[in-house]
Amino acid sequence: MKILKEILNLISDKGQAITIEKHNYVKILEKVDANNDEAKFLVNRIISDYFSRLEKEEKEKKEAEERESELVDYYLMLDKYLYATLNQRIDIGITNGRVGKEGDNDVYELKDYKLSLGYKFLTLFLSRDKEIYPITFYDIQDIRFLDCGDRIKTWIYMPHQNWRFYLHFDKKLLLSDIKSGKIDIEEKE
Repeated sequence: MKILKEILNLISDKGQAITIEKHNYVKILEKVDANNDEAKFLVNRIISDYFSRLEKEEKEKKEAEERESELVDYYLMLDKYLYATLNQRIDIGITNGRVGKEGDNDVYELKDYKLSLGYKFLTLFLSRDKEIYPITFYDIQDIRFLDCGDRIKTWIYMPHQNWRFYLHFDKKLLLSDIKSGKIDIEEKE
């Protein structure tokens, strides 16, 4: 393992040529008990794996940044739809047996909401029969929409659960330039 650490320490930048001193090759040969060609193969494999891992990490980082940027847009869109749905109908199942499903008994009125990009949560304040039912979605990883004409189907994706619901929004309000003031887009500290 000490030899492998020495080899990885020799790797500085991806674009530079890499040289490994002969005494390191000798140590590798002793460890693998093989000829010089096998040792070269082993070292080249280690270096190749190292750079492959670096490239994969960089690609994953870039994809995560793109997803985060896309998620910001979806939060802003959700804010706009929720604002246009205030005091309007929302179809959502909130009881244990109806989580994430909709049906005839799952009709509520959206009274208020809180939305935070930094903390990745959404709280809906639903009303039915003069009672308020708050429901909160934590650790939101993704948000998706499907336009269904007079309503929009919304999916909230979380690590261990996904929810879907329909928002019956005011089209005139949606088309106006609205600033809800109900969304926090600041990153958490």
